Amino acid sequence: MIVHDLTVEHPAYAFGLARLGEQNLRHVPVGIFRQVHRPTYDDQVRDQVARAREQRPPDLRSLLRGADVWTVGETSGGAA
Repeated sequence: MIVHDLTVEHPAYAFGLARLGEQNLRHVPVGIFRQVHRPTYDDQVRDQVARAREQRPPDLRSLLRGADVWTVGETSGGAA
C-alpha cells in the first residue's frame, strides 16, 4: 500500500499520481498532489536586487560615463 505524501520534493511523484485516472473518468484522483514550500521568483529577485544595492549603491552618472559600452552596427559581408 502507498500512502500519498504531498511534501515530496521531486515533482515526478505528484505528476504520476495526477495521471492515475481512468479514461472514462469513473475513478479520478482529486485533491492536493504536491505542496512544497519554496521562495517565489519575485522574492528571489527582490533579494538579489537588495544584495546588489548593499554591495554598491546605484549611480547613474558613473554608469553612463563608465567603460562598459556596447557598439551596435552592421556586419560586413551580408547579403545585399
